[in-house]
Amino acid sequence: MAKNNQPRSAGTNKAAAREAAKKEAARIKAEREAKERRNRLLIILAIIVGVVVAAVVITLVVVMGHRADSPTSAALTPPGATDNGGVVIGKDGVPGDEAPSGSDVITVEIYSDYMCPFCGKLETSIESTLDQLRQSGDIRLIMHPLALLDGYSEGSQYSTRTANDAAVVMKYQPDKFMAFHKILYANQPEENTTGLTDAKLADLAAQAGVSQSVINKFSKQPLKDWVTLATQNAESDGLNATPDVFMYKGNNQRVKWSQWNTMTLGEAIDNVKKGLPPDGTADTSDDSGDTTQQ
Repeated sequence: MAKNNQPRSAGTNKAAAREAAKKEAARIKAEREAKERRNRLLIILAIIVGVVVAAVVITLVVVMGHRADSPTSAALTPPGATDNGGVVIGKDGVPGDEAPSGSDVITVEIYSDYMCPFCGKLETSIESTLDQLRQSGDIRLIMHPLALLDGYSEGSQYSTRTANDAAVVMKYQPDKFMAFHKILYANQPEENTTGLTDAKLADLAAQAGVSQSVINKFSKQPLKDWVTLATQNAESDGLNATPDVFMYKGNNQRVKWSQWNTMTLGEAIDNVKKGLPPDGTADTSDDSGDTTQQ
């Protein structure tokens, strides 16, 4: 039987065309949806990357800002100034002079304010032993003169004035600093008074052997910025009262000596030499919080 070679009807061709159009539309839709998914993913990734970059930038700004505001960034600093607002005192009591170092040396850091009555009590109780240990090379002394108690001098800013004056002597006549430091505590005024006048502070400095040319710098407060930054640094470390005393052996973590009013400095040093905290009991580590009164 002969094959039927007649052409397909027009309806069949239209159906095939519609089917092909549907397939093409589905293909286009699938491609569009895939492209949209890729775009959404790229947007999400871009947001994540942006957040990470912003966090890094903010961290760098904070870190660099902290560095810029560290005590050693002040225009003038005492010799022996440390990054955390302290001053290394040499064996002979001279700021910036060579101090003992090594794995067996005990570092003693003292935070104090010349208006603080308990700082005066601490000075009286440890002065002799501290001098002996410093001079013998058994300890490395770091002092932190702060201005925390300006609010207790009836507006005279006694803490700032005395810390500046002490820093000025450190800077310009360091061999007279220790004598000036001690005479300030020997003549310490009571809290909630205006404290000593500038003229009286100048007289005490002269008694300590400070030259008149250095005393004349007191009123200009050239080390005030350093004092301010050192105080801010101490506060950012959690210190909000004085005195505070920390000790550590070699490069170990520093630990607070809380019991300075019930035990001797020698006992605390012996504890640290044995690998114990200064108090000889639980670790009251480097949180810089104070447990004594202002």
